[in-house]
Amino acid sequence: MKAKKLLIVIAGVIFFSDCSNVKESYTEFKKSEESVPFPHPDNWYLKENHGLTAMNLGKSSCSTEICHGADLTGGGSGISCYMCHSTYPHEKGWAYGDKHWQKVLEVGKEQCTGCHGEDFSGGDTGISCFSCHELYPHKDGWQLTHKTYLKSKQYNYSNCATSCHGNDLEGGNSGISCASCHYSFPHPGVSDWGNTGHGLYLQSYNFDLSRCTDCHGVNLTGGITGVSCYSCHSTYPHPSENVWVIRGETGFHGDLVNTLGSLSVCVQCHGADFLGKNSGVSCFTCHSLYPHDSDWVSYTHGDYVNTNGDSSCISCHEDLLSSISFGPSSFPNCQYCH
Repeated sequence: MKAKKLLIVIAGVIFFSDCSNVKESYTEFKKSEESVPFPHPDNWYLKENHGLTAMNLGKSSCSTEICHGADLTGGGSGISCYMCHSTYPHEKGWAYGDKHWQKVLEVGKEQCTGCHGEDFSGGDTGISCFSCHELYPHKDGWQLTHKTYLKSKQYNYSNCATSCHGNDLEGGNSGISCASCHYSFPHPGVSDWGNTGHGLYLQSYNFDLSRCTDCHGVNLTGGITGVSCYSCHSTYPHPSENVWVIRGETGFHGDLVNTLGSLSVCVQCHGADFLGKNSGVSCFTCHSLYPHDSDWVSYTHGDYVNTNGDSSCISCHEDLLSSISFGPSSFPNCQYCH
């Protein structure tokens, strides 16, 4: 009997000695491995070992009740996979629908780097996040560089108008609306933005041009978009008010009109009748007689001068009047014109 007991003890020592040798010798994952080594080696916790083994053999090799449990929350070992990595093993349907993005928003995208790589291009899994969604996870500095990306795509923001930021770009699953940083881009759903829509939009914000400068530049000559406001309307945005409305200043609007010899550039914003249109600013607010009506030269200016005198004409015609010795009340000199 004693001899039998001794044989059992010796066999046990040999058995556990072999297990110990397995534990110590398993230092890295071997693709030829056909089973999970147990007891696990000391460095089993490294992703290069247990992670790649699970990838190669499938996580079913771990999900037994005696080991980590069918749901991998502990089982007989009492050790849950989720103790170390909260998002893996992924649940069924992880790659589709709402599951993985909701988890990423909850725990942060950094939780994905252990398997998919620091740059999310695949890592140990060989599965790049960008194979399904080109732009996410966003790279560091995206808040500053996304506008460059959009420019390279001719401002086609279809890659943004997904479940991430929403078809209307009001936030979608991310909860981040594009308008939270830049008010007017993507441009609001105002009909015919390039023609009249943007003017109506600005009018609704009292022509606050700061809403345009992020993209079109501080001086509105193009900025990152390369689209200058002046490429469509050469006189707007106007210079500062101190320049634009004061006669004698370089950039005075009256001098510009004289140079152009036409009021057509004013019609777009101030209307064909110059009563304000989209701008809401009537030319007649400052000078009640100009622009003159279509009958002014042939008929109505005479009636006006007969009734009101010609003092109000001096502000525009001062040079002409002085060159022909007109005084402020010089009706006898009408023969110089007729």
